[in-house]
Amino acid sequence: MIETVKRMIRDQRFCVLATEGSGAPHCSLMSFAVKTPELDLVMVTPKASRKWSNILLNPRVSLLLDDRAGAAEKDAGGTKALTLTGRAEPVEPGDLESKAKDLLVSVHPELADFLSDPGSVVFLVRPESYQLLMGPGKHTPAPCRGDACVAPTPVPAGAGPFLS
Repeated sequence: MIETVKRMIRDQRFCVLATEGSGAPHCSLMSFAVKTPELDLVMVTPKASRKWSNILLNPRVSLLLDDRAGAAEKDAGGTKALTLTGRAEPVEPGDLESKAKDLLVSVHPELADFLSDPGSVVFLVRPESYQLLMGPGKHTPAPCRGDACVAPTPVPAGAGPFLS
């Protein structure tokens, strides 16, 4: 199962980002790239956006990735959906930010101008837990990494990060 999770993260280019601020949820369609080997997701947004304001108030986020595009052509009943829960954090200006921007442009060349705009911010989402849906009614709660994670299945002692 963990290989399916890793493959879904690596193979997708878009996700839905869910944030919460001032008691109201907010969802955004996002482009992302994957920072390896950690499998952190790298994204960019305007600093003036509602999602960024929400992240500054509450860095806990949820992401939804799915393979609908490929599954729709064959069997929509076999669609896989992956929900990741984790924390969003800005990438500090400097060498790491430059590498993150290069990574995003390598996957999404259309973001080049947006990434050079001083009004944008690059951030990472560090997954802490996941739930994988392998078709209707076939979901699997799974372990997490980090102390702040609450998951239905505890992490076995000495297991380390869940995506290692």
